[in-house]
Amino acid sequence: PGASHTIATTSPQAGAAGTRYLFSSWSDGGAMSHVVAPTAGATYTASFITQHQLTMSAGTGGSASPATGWQNAGASVPISATPDAGYAFSGWTGTGPGSYTAANNPAAVTMGGPITQQAAFAVSAATEFFDRAAFQAGSPPLVTVGFDGRAPGDGALTGNEFAAWGLTILQRDGHPIN
Repeated sequence: PGASHTIATTSPQAGAAGTRYLFSSWSDGGAMSHVVAPTAGATYTASFITQHQLTMSAGTGGSASPATGWQNAGASVPISATPDAGYAFSGWTGTGPGSYTAANNPAAVTMGGPITQQAAFAVSAATEFFDRAAFQAGSPPLVTVGFDGRAPGDGALTGNEFAAWGLTILQRDGHPIN
């Protein structure tokens, strides 16, 4: 019988920037660390899966998925963008082999290397908040317009919204208001 030896590897192993290697298997089917006792010359080969980092980000006005993380090389990975209220998705900008730059949503990238994807959003429309009860009671109402889909005062202003417009109603039911 041959002498016993422990063979082992580590996982993950670093590669070039944005690339790593995950242990997959040994040629003899053993675990990542295991004992062998060859009775003759033997070769044991460790196999690894190549992974690349997919870095996701989103501009103001929405979110992007999946989260930043490692993906298997060659995999087709679906990406999607979700706009916040008051915003619309405007497009993807991608860098790296297999990245995506266009306006389809959802879309997909093919992991040919490390990829960075950014989702962009634009203000879609003004959202009005009208105090109808005050108007019906005869008071000049205050109309506020939040360009990010929020009524002013429900969070920190983003710079993409009006704080408020004062509006004086000059007529009510077609008659001048005194």
